[in-house]
Amino acid sequence: MDKREYHIEGRITPAVFREFSVYDILVRRRRWKGPALFALIMCAFAALCYLMRTIRQGAVLLGTVLLVIGLVLPIWYILAFFLSIRAQSKQLKLSTAPLAYTIGLSDEKVTVTIREERLDYGWDSLYLAVRLKRCAALYVGENQAYLLPSPAEGSGPLWAFICSHVPEAKREDRRGDNT
Repeated sequence: MDKREYHIEGRITPAVFREFSVYDILVRRRRWKGPALFALIMCAFAALCYLMRTIRQGAVLLGTVLLVIGLVLPIWYILAFFLSIRAQSKQLKLSTAPLAYTIGLSDEKVTVTIREERLDYGWDSLYLAVRLKRCAALYVGENQAYLLPSPAEGSGPLWAFICSHVPEAKREDRRGDNT
């Protein structure tokens, strides 16, 4: 059997960091649901106030206030999220794409080297593998992932290698194409 190995430098750029953060926080952890539910409830209360405009004086004003609050606060939440990603990216000096870690993928295990520390993970112990447009993410725990930026020649062979070691139930292809 032919042994295949990959050695990838974990150089995280601001674009990779932003894409992963949006996926991890808004999609995987579903943090968009709270603001959406808040907006839905406030809009329903505003609609109720508008329906009562002939019965109660000031209902239109109250409905307008509820509608504005119901729309502005969720928009502010999303805006603050993206601004925090930008601030974190600047704080971590990601514009220079510093080397965060090195990942070795072999048929037996995943090896992560951070400075002098070496961590080994068996393929069966991975929590989740996700392929995004600019990177792949290997989750070694529910809230800990290592990012593998897509190589210049494309991530097809690398993702195929990962798929051959990670069960289908533990992987997700968010890229949408087969390259």
